[in-house]
Amino acid sequence: MKKLPKFYYSRYMGGYNVYQREEPVNNVTTAKKIDRKQSEEEAKKLVYKLNGWKYEK
Repeated sequence: MKKLPKFYYSRYMGGYNVYQREEPVNNVTTAKKIDRKQSEEEAKKLVYKLNGWKYEK
C-alpha cells in the first residue's frame, strides 16, 4: 500500500487550505486544517516544507 504524505493542500473557495492527515482508525483517514494560503504556490511551498521535501520551482 502506498503511503500518503502527512501534509497536503486543496483548493477551497478561492484559496488553498493546508491539511494534516491523522492516523487511520478502522481504515478511515481524517485530516485537520492547519493553514490557509491565497495562492497555490504558497500552499505548495508550505506542504513541501512540512513534509521535509526539497522544493524546486
